Amino acid sequence: ELGEGGFRDDKTRSYFWARHVAYCAETFGDLVAGWQPLHQPTAYASDAFLNGVHPPGAQHPAKFAETLRGMVFAWRDAWRELRGGPPVATALNLAPIFSIDNSPVAEQYARDADAVIWKVWMRALRDGVLTIPGLPEIEIPELRDSCDMVGFSYESAIGVTRQGKFVSYPNNLRRTALGIAPWVEGLSLVLHRLSEELPDRPLLITGLGIGTDDDAWRCDYLQECFEAVEEAINDGIDIRGIFHQTGIDQYEWLGGYETPFGLFTRDREPRASAEVFAEYAKKR
Repeated sequence: ELGEGGFRDDKTRSYFWARHVAYCAETFGDLVAGWQPLHQPTAYASDAFLNGVHPPGAQHPAKFAETLRGMVFAWRDAWRELRGGPPVATALNLAPIFSIDNSPVAEQYARDADAVIWKVWMRALRDGVLTIPGLPEIEIPELRDSCDMVGFSYESAIGVTRQGKFVSYPNNLRRTALGIAPWVEGLSLVLHRLSEELPDRPLLITGLGIGTDDDAWRCDYLQECFEAVEEAINDGIDIRGIFHQTGIDQYEWLGGYETPFGLFTRDREPRASAEVFAEYAKKR
């Protein structure tokens, strides 16, 4: 809702965003191992214009669609600037999606959610087609194969109620303070679906972890996730790496400083989970 229009305004986006990406490429290109130009673009749009938890705190489906459209075009613009240099990876927020009670209404809401969370980006990257519910379909051939790696972050599966509300799934699992239910099988489902939707594309896990002060739980969860990753690799899925969310405790979008995600505290003290992550990295 900036005066210039932000990502929803084509002129503003193509001017400011493209210049920003070009500046970063020129300034930091020899210092980075790769690029993730947009972090969770679908979440960015939905939290601003559907859930109302981020500025401008609105619930406006039309503006959500326009913002998501702008984010896809911003991805294309970033790819134009960055391709041919260090590898470029998406950082999508992906999750398996289920209807909670299998009612027709909940199942339709789940399909609608899948169309936004999955279909928008899968069709863009695979077919060069922009398909956003509520907007005309657009062919953009340049979007096809517009990344070196398909990256995604994973927190939990999504359950959709008959009221259209999102909840963590399954509902019988332990939850974090933010209400998130870490579910390793969901990670496996995302990896296998990506390998089916975008075959022969290398994958990158750009965010994996849980927000909790129970580091023993974090250690167990990471070990189970690593086992799931190894099983996926044995199934022939090309997984290039894993980023933990996050290395050091930080200010979390919804939980502030009270929700530690890091392998290290803000005082740079390593947790036991840091050793778990390091040991797996050494084996790979």
